[in-house]
Amino acid sequence: MLQAENVHIYQIYYDDASFQALDAGFIPLDNRSNERPDWSEYWPIQRFLRTHALKEDDYYAFLSPKFELKTQLNAAQLMQFIQENHRAEVDAFIVTPFWDQAAFFQNIFEQGDFWHPDLMAVSQAFLQRIGHPTDLSALVSHGQNTVFCNYIVAKPRFWYRWMALVEQLFNIAEASPEDELGRHLTLGTRHNDQYSYPFKVFIQERLATLILATEAFNVVSCPLYHLPTLIDVFESNRSALLDCDAHKQAFVRTGHVVFEQAYRDSRRVVQQALDQSALSSAV
Repeated sequence: MLQAENVHIYQIYYDDASFQALDAGFIPLDNRSNERPDWSEYWPIQRFLRTHALKEDDYYAFLSPKFELKTQLNAAQLMQFIQENHRAEVDAFIVTPFWDQAAFFQNIFEQGDFWHPDLMAVSQAFLQRIGHPTDLSALVSHGQNTVFCNYIVAKPRFWYRWMALVEQLFNIAEASPEDELGRHLTLGTRHNDQYSYPFKVFIQERLATLILATEAFNVVSCPLYHLPTLIDVFESNRSALLDCDAHKQAFVRTGHVVFEQAYRDSRRVVQQALDQSALSSAV
């Protein structure tokens, strides 16, 4: 069995209040200085990766203070899941709290565009700038490769790849204000009915999924389908949402268009319920 000392799960804290709220089963990661709040949790994660030597076969994670609130998992439960599902070839374990979002949307960038308009276009412009070949309009992500909130426990092989990709985003965003893409990355976008967070934060959070969906990583996903849906009307359409996710996984695995069409059909059922709910609210 994988030993606990080979799994290093850090939980970020920003002040005394968030420190007091930490799960004692995680390792506290001090971000009280918070030099770059505009980069959210990327900043303490990259600082750790730059200043620590990682063990090749160990696992590392950097969780937010709200991990248990979002996942209903504590440190002991997360460790139990990892140990019960560990195999030597596993590169990463993911915990996806917003399972309905991963299921309904074709990919996490389309999902981001729903909540943060223009995110998909800005993300595609970033990928084109760095020469990444992915066409986001064709990308398919699902519950087995979707990472929200950086909730991933992974070997250094993943973290070094993540760091290389996100560093390119950082460099563009930090470049001259005359750079149109860099300027767009720093613009505020809607979040909880406010415009308090820049695009770069939400794009950064989606790059882990891009890596898992387009590169060769062996991933185990923690099933959280019992959690409430993020969109209320989705709650009564759980079966169709589960179908959406299953069809997407089958399409990615086989490439057969019959599964893509099955996903579209299941998504249409949920979309009709969503449209009807919006219409009822407007009446």
